[in-house]
Amino acid sequence: MGFSKGLFLDIPRTLPKLNNFYMTGQWVGNPGVIGAASSGREILEYICTKDKKKIYNYKTVIFFLRMEN
Repeated sequence: MGFSKGLFLDIPRTLPKLNNFYMTGQWVGNPGVIGAASSGREILEYICTKDKKKIYNYKTVIFFLRMEN
């Protein structure tokens, strides 16, 4: 699984000599707040998939926090 370059800007999201560095935000993804948030989420999914980690949404996290109390 990979991630695409930005829809409007052709900027790569990694740097060749810097391991485990991923750029996110409106300059590498779609413009605006929604684009910046979605580019962060896309990188998060990529890293979690690469590291074989499960991704939880906020509702699951709130559920687990309530169970601890």
